[in-house]
Amino acid sequence: MKVTTFIQECKAELEKVQWPTREEVVYSTVVVLVTVFFFPFSCFLRIRHL
Repeated sequence: MKVTTFIQECKAELEKVQWPTREEVVYSTVVVLVTVFFFPFSCFLRIRHL
């Protein structure tokens, strides 16, 4: 397979992708950040009270 063919096929496949909206990205980012903050914090509090 030639490199140019590979790049063309990659481009064609990327055009088929349904990319998330800005709102979906922001919501997902907030969920991840909240989870990443609160999970270790809650673990710390539980360990501290042992």
